[in-house]
Amino acid sequence: MSGNVYVFNTTNQTLQLVLNDTVVSSQLAGVTQSGGYAPTTTTIARNPSSGNPETNQFGGQNSLVVSYDPGGGGTSQTFTINIPTATYPISSDLQLYIFYGSVVLEYNNTGSTISGTQSAAAVVSGRTLSPKEAAQLKNAK
Repeated sequence: MSGNVYVFNTTNQTLQLVLNDTVVSSQLAGVTQSGGYAPTTTTIARNPSSGNPETNQFGGQNSLVVSYDPGGGGTSQTFTINIPTATYPISSDLQLYIFYGSVVLEYNNTGSTISGTQSAAAVVSGRTLSPKEAAQLKNAK
């Protein structure tokens, strides 16, 4: 059985996600005071592919484009997220926290609080999309 990646929007802007050139079905609302400043989340399935599965599922090698405030003139950034199954077994759930300019992939193999060597985290820095890449983004599947 494959796990999931729980994606959290920690920003105050609505996000549109494009994973492996495929739009993730819903937008993620930004953090608000009325929501208790809690991040909003969506669940994305993991795929056993060691490479890029070319779907909106997380495989071994992934391209994630985050559009901040889509439709409102916000910027977009791209992130290369590699998920080696030796470190992150396919049956395990992961957490991905989206910030401005970076994402943090978190794995906890105990299913409880994160402590010591039973957890692993990877910080991935983003790159702002060029105007050409932003135009191509509009044609994502």
